[in-house]
Amino acid sequence: MTCVELGAELAAVARQNLVGMDVDIITGSFEDWQPETEKGIDLVFAATAWKWVDPEVRYIKAWQVLRSGGHLAFWNADHVFPDGGDPFFREIQAVYYEIGEGNSVDNNEWPRPGELREQRDEIEKSGLFEVVHV
Repeated sequence: MTCVELGAELAAVARQNLVGMDVDIITGSFEDWQPETEKGIDLVFAATAWKWVDPEVRYIKAWQVLRSGGHLAFWNADHVFPDGGDPFFREIQAVYYEIGEGNSVDNNEWPRPGELREQRDEIEKSGLFEVVHV
């Protein structure tokens, strides 16, 4: 397994946590990473990090490093806000704004259940993947 981690401190923690396992931790961006094997990768997987990969590069790069018949899998951990739901997340937005991740009610960034944006169109528009499951 090869892990690509942009943050040097997170990469160091991963190296500590994965001691003794057959894993390589690469410090750098997915966009700049070049796999060591020419055979291709079986699976490109991202858990909550895919949205941070440059949208102009992410599908092309994944397709380039995958072997024929390989898979791209990713998931996002976006919040939904049911009417009358717990107000906690809205109340802590000042903290999110401090780190540049705040939500704005004016920009309709408060999706209700069932309103999360799918990325099917984005994936299909790339023209690189034959089967898309959301």
